[in-house]
Amino acid sequence: MSKTALASALLAFALTGCLETATQPDNGISFSGFPASVPATPSSPAKVSGTINAGKALDSVVVTVIDASGASMTRNKYGTSGKTQYTVDALDFSFSATACNGTYKAQFTAFAGTDSKSQSVDISLSGAKDCNGNTGTPLSAFNLSAGAQSNASLGSSIDLDAPKVMLASAARAASAEVDLVYANSFADDADMLWSPSSAKDNVTFMDNWSVYNTTQFHKVSGTSFDAVTTAEELAALWKPASAVTTGLAVVAGDLVIARSDKGKLVLIQIASQVPGETGSINMKVAK
Repeated sequence: MSKTALASALLAFALTGCLETATQPDNGISFSGFPASVPATPSSPAKVSGTINAGKALDSVVVTVIDASGASMTRNKYGTSGKTQYTVDALDFSFSATACNGTYKAQFTAFAGTDSKSQSVDISLSGAKDCNGNTGTPLSAFNLSAGAQSNASLGSSIDLDAPKVMLASAARAASAEVDLVYANSFADDADMLWSPSSAKDNVTFMDNWSVYNTTQFHKVSGTSFDAVTTAEELAALWKPASAVTTGLAVVAGDLVIARSDKGKLVLIQIASQVPGETGSINMKVAK
């Protein structure tokens, strides 16, 4: 599947409201005058107006901005002074030029005692950043799981080109394809990604392999797995001077870049980990 990154940059919004008292037929909360959708550009903020009514005193109004993925970006709470009507007059949403074009939601939630009700307004942002338009070669993402040397069910030998993880017998038959080995170090009990040429001195299941690749790899900082979406961005992360050909201790959250035996650069995130020689890792791999 293609990897895309969602990088939203909502700057700020400000609410100017006025409060009025109104008589309601019941204790229900209702919304009126709110548009279904409003446009926005980096130079022209979205503006939303409307009225919230309740049959009893309103306690507060919470405004939440939700991006295209459903994630909450900002949340603000406004007092209502115990009134039964709250008028939203010029709710101003400002976006930067680096925000992703698309549809955002402004969700208004009114609270009155034990009652609450929400109303959403779509904000259609254009003229900002096209986050779906890759300008380079898209990467493909995969999920892999590997076990340390004494794990009873998962293999330890990682072929980054396939990509796949092999059990001991399959790895012995295809040793030339193994780029990395996951194993616990007997010397310091660290959980390691190893170059095969170094891993063979730490584990016995690699005895009598015909090929032990010497893989170059190093850790990456200052970015995230999801932020790297193209081969060109991946290549910019490769630092030969930082690469090792021995082993790296890894923990959940670490980001590693490696060059496979076929010369391909591969990005690896340690998504989760169970430590120890019977433990395992779940990896996200992009290439």
